[in-house]
Amino acid sequence: MLNFKDCLSWIYMHTELATIDQLSFDENACRSVSESKQQQYNFDKYAELFQTRHPDMIRPASCDGLNAIKHCERLFFVEYKNGNVVAKNGQTNEITLKSKPATNIEKKLYDSILMLEYEGLINLAVSRNQCIALVVVRNDAVPRSEAEADSLQPTANPVFPQLMRTADEFNIRSAAGLAEKLYLAVKVVIVDIFERDYLPHLEV
Repeated sequence: MLNFKDCLSWIYMHTELATIDQLSFDENACRSVSESKQQQYNFDKYAELFQTRHPDMIRPASCDGLNAIKHCERLFFVEYKNGNVVAKNGQTNEITLKSKPATNIEKKLYDSILMLEYEGLINLAVSRNQCIALVVVRNDAVPRSEAEADSLQPTANPVFPQLMRTADEFNIRSAAGLAEKLYLAVKVVIVDIFERDYLPHLEV
């Protein structure tokens, strides 16, 4: 297991930087989830190079981006989803997300963190509190008033136990919820909240 500084140095040497608007670009919708020009590590690129280092392994799934908060030594994996928010329950503040079953996101979260452990960068047995995952969704169907935004502070955002999990809803969690157990927290946040409350603190 490397110390946090050396872990970031390794990641930097084995991937590349890209802007968030590039990493979150959705080819089907022809737009980015976030228009931010702030940079992240391109974690899809890391997974691609990971496979060249370990050719006997199937290419792992990967989150779109990776950042850090250096003063508290935490890594933030970020996955962008375009146009999934369809409703918000005014009484509970639960956000309903509809899409095809999203077990692929569970796999992305799971594989992303295990790549770092496999290469000896982190040790999940002792550093589970080092990693956080954000699933950032574009907020087209939820009103964008300031009052609405204020009701969706990070502490009130839906996390896995609060997501309604019917067959046609956005179901990140598998039956076992394996990915969630590997992180200190996994949060689903609308892009407005991501840009306002998280992005100013994320570093490369």
